Amino acid sequence: MRLHNYRRDKFIFMAAMGIMLLSGCGKDTKDIALITDRGLVEDGSVEATAWESIEKFAKNNDKTYVAYEPEERNTKGYEEAINEALKAGAEVIICPGKAFETAVYDMQKEDLSVKFLILDGVPNPGDNEKEKIRGNTHAVLFSKEQAGFLAGYSAVKEGYTNLGFMGGVKDDATTRYGSGFVQGANAAAVEMGLNADQISIRYDYLGTRVTSPTVTQTAQGWYDEGCQVIFGCDSSILNAIGKAAESRDKLVITLDNDLSAFPGRVLAYIGNDYGSVVYQVLDSIEENKYAGGEKETVGVESDSVYLDMSRSSFGTFTEEQYLAVCSDLKAGKLKVTDANVTKDLSKYEIENVTVNLEK
Repeated sequence: MRLHNYRRDKFIFMAAMGIMLLSGCGKDTKDIALITDRGLVEDGSVEATAWESIEKFAKNNDKTYVAYEPEERNTKGYEEAINEALKAGAEVIICPGKAFETAVYDMQKEDLSVKFLILDGVPNPGDNEKEKIRGNTHAVLFSKEQAGFLAGYSAVKEGYTNLGFMGGVKDDATTRYGSGFVQGANAAAVEMGLNADQISIRYDYLGTRVTSPTVTQTAQGWYDEGCQVIFGCDSSILNAIGKAAESRDKLVITLDNDLSAFPGRVLAYIGNDYGSVVYQVLDSIEENKYAGGEKETVGVESDSVYLDMSRSSFGTFTEEQYLAVCSDLKAGKLKVTDANVTKDLSKYEIENVTVNLEK
């Protein structure tokens, strides 16, 4: 395998064969293993925040730790990486992202003494319906409707009136993002005294998770027809939307996306605080308070879902306004439903924006 020894801000590469890994200590046995999906712990990635928390926890509690990057980014590759972690004696295996759902579903039963943490996903055999969380697994979901709410709210507060929501494949996750986006835009419009004739949202699911010229062309068409900013909630198609935004000098709202090579200008960056969640769960294991067999949803209330002002490009929407809306959400003054509000806008009092559903 190719071994990555972590030394503060850089990686030292050593050649070998197999799964690539990043090691945090010299002992052969590794207590904590992180399985990555989008490359080895790039700065600003969700894996990086998870890794930093693992490193901090390990140093505070005298633990060893390691990160594996599967050579194949599919269930087979993830399972091979998890198997390597099990062979290395890992006591805790952390899998950040929905892509790991089937791998964790399959592998959690291999050694019931090993604890799994899956972030933003629930173990299932691939159909998203037959969930199985064994007693040695804990699943943490991040509130997608709240993430969408912050996206829509901040865009309208910034002064944009012609918005777009572009999901990949229509599923529970993308529906929640879209529903929250509509609710956030509506809440901002209410506060600003704007009505449905002044705020419009073009809304569609593209039916694909593949970055392609077709996605870029579709987004270009939206921009050409008046869309000022598009919220792309599916990381797999965000780069294609970004290319369209760049070509038309328009804006994108993104979430948990690596911006190091992102082609478009980002209006708002919505993030999930994987780091704090990872540390808290590791701490619960250390204190024998691990909530195995359970799933929980975290959000703005615990600052686990947030708007990263440092990666956004607002000119009007301020830090104070952002903190105020978070305070209102935490206090319950603003409420976000997890229901699909686009099915019946009037039922959910979405009256201050016009939602144009694509046929």
